[in-house]
Amino acid sequence: MHRIVLKCDSKEEAVFVLSVSEELSQLDFYTPNSVTSLDSLSEAISRLIADCWATYIKRIMVTTQSKK
Repeated sequence: MHRIVLKCDSKEEAVFVLSVSEELSQLDFYTPNSVTSLDSLSEAISRLIADCWATYIKRIMVTTQSKK
């Protein structure tokens, strides 16, 4: 069984959070004056988090001998 993880309190987790924070700060949250612009903003946020997640995750294989 395979899992995708981001270890708690790891360097990768800290860099992931910092990266998401920096990218979010560059988005323009003050202009969503229509449903379309709000949809665009939510898609941009979703893409940003997905891209950062894909960059910093670790793929592991879980076996019967794996630690908790």
